[in-house]
Amino acid sequence: MFNTDLYMNDTEMKKRMSLYLTPSLKKQLEQLAKVNNRTMSNMVEVLIIEAIEKAKTNNQI
Repeated sequence: MFNTDLYMNDTEMKKRMSLYLTPSLKKQLEQLAKVNNRTMSNMVEVLIIEAIEKAKTNNQI
């Protein structure tokens, strides 16, 4: 599990972002979010945080 405190402090506001997904990818994201009891937006945030943490562990960033 990750520590979201590392990615946002009390003075930071989340920024809105838009993206384009194929219908099949969107459907799979919806399913993944549902089984994890998350909104789609939160699921995307979690996946990004996990990818960043993995990249840091592998000294990629």
